[in-house]
Amino acid sequence: MVLKDDRHRRFILAYWLVIGGQFFTLLLSHYIVVPLFAGLGLIAIGLFILLTTRSVPIELDKATGRVHMLLEGARRREERELGMGQIHKVVLRRLTQTSTTSAKRGLASARNYYQFTLVLVTDQEAELPIDFGQAGCGVTSLILPPDQRKREEAAQIAKFIGAPLEVSPA
Repeated sequence: MVLKDDRHRRFILAYWLVIGGQFFTLLLSHYIVVPLFAGLGLIAIGLFILLTTRSVPIELDKATGRVHMLLEGARRREERELGMGQIHKVVLRRLTQTSTTSAKRGLASARNYYQFTLVLVTDQEAELPIDFGQAGCGVTSLILPPDQRKREEAAQIAKFIGAPLEVSPA
């Protein structure tokens, strides 16, 4: 079983910040000095996000009883390996977040969503967080709660590892 903590959105955001910063710096700074500083700031923020974001694929091998983690980033690549018996418990955390987008004429709309994180807790109380996805919350979540589906997926992973599943209170 392979768990993948993809951070594609962060990488795309970082690339757009760098490209937007280059646009401001190269095209608009000839006329005004402010876009030069704004462009350099956007480039710096984009490069910071690119250098600090790491992708974490985790392979769970039942035959050998090993958990193999590969932390890949722009600066370095690190591998870790531990036994499945060292995983003490699996914790599913849910965080309610709101993102606000602005529209024409200064109107803003808010979108609520749940951010799920799956945490593998080792016997030494070290936590290995994995981005477990997002789910929208709204009227449809009253009919079929999105956290129920995520709980079932987390229960499958906990059963595969052989550790108890703990769902943190919302």
